[in-house]
Amino acid sequence: MALIRPPMRTLEKWQAQAERDQVTYSPVGATGSMHLPDGYSHTRQSVVVGNGGVDFERSVEALRGWRAHRYAGAVLSPPQPAIVAGATVLAVLRVLLVVAVVPCRIVYVTEEDRRFGFAYG
Repeated sequence: MALIRPPMRTLEKWQAQAERDQVTYSPVGATGSMHLPDGYSHTRQSVVVGNGGVDFERSVEALRGWRAHRYAGAVLSPPQPAIVAGATVLAVLRVLLVVAVVPCRIVYVTEEDRRFGFAYG
């Protein structure tokens, strides 16, 4: 945590370190299966977007562009992260009076004709 947003070169250094680090929980990617691990409170929600046409494609484009994160005020490192399993992204967010730098590892990607999504931890 910091009071101001770290400069991009600092974020790049922290991202390089995060890429070498392991995810700190297990089981990694469990939300991608039908059986969720015991010991957690689970909620599943699905939303149908269009019928595979323009609305669906625009929604996928928004996910690929990290628009929800950007609308929430997040700065990302790298600035245009690829949605690829194993990729590491830093999300930098102001939380009240401090800036939080949150490393995220994409643990799986679902990309089918009528389904798209990803999970990170």
